[in-house]
Amino acid sequence: MRALNDRDFEDVVVRNAHPPTRDREIWSALTAPDVIGRTRQTLTAMHSRNSGAMRRKKAALTAFHAECLKKADGGHKAWVHAKADYEQWRVGASNFERMISGALAEVNDIWELRGQERGSSGVLQAQLACALEAIRTHRDACDTADIEPEPHDLALWRTLEHVAGTDDTLTSQGSGVAD
Repeated sequence: MRALNDRDFEDVVVRNAHPPTRDREIWSALTAPDVIGRTRQTLTAMHSRNSGAMRRKKAALTAFHAECLKKADGGHKAWVHAKADYEQWRVGASNFERMISGALAEVNDIWELRGQERGSSGVLQAQLACALEAIRTHRDACDTADIEPEPHDLALWRTLEHVAGTDDTLTSQGSGVAD
């Protein structure tokens, strides 16, 4: 997906925006962590362009109606024809807007859930880093004070080694946790 140019990517997004007709594998690729941002931007841009087109067409129809009212003959027929064409176009544009809005809402939900997962994961990582640092501080204090460790101290330090690996410097170099 990342290799597609903007036009081709947009085409893939449109073809897969409607849940009943989408290809689940392609939708999964469009909502994958490394692509979902581009999918959101594409859906947002399509929604914006469609909304702008709807406003412009309505303004043009209003201006055309004003012109038709100025004409003594034939203005009514032209207005009725233009209004019918506009209404037909508006139905399609409204359906497109609903489809794109629905897909965008779905993508935003996925984006938000992933953000919450990243946020809670970050909190857990910070808590783990804090706990590991406390164990390390305890071990270092025992070494500095030349205190003979008791079995519960050794068990705690083995936990540090287990979580951080044999080299517990991984937990003391800023990342807070072993990778």
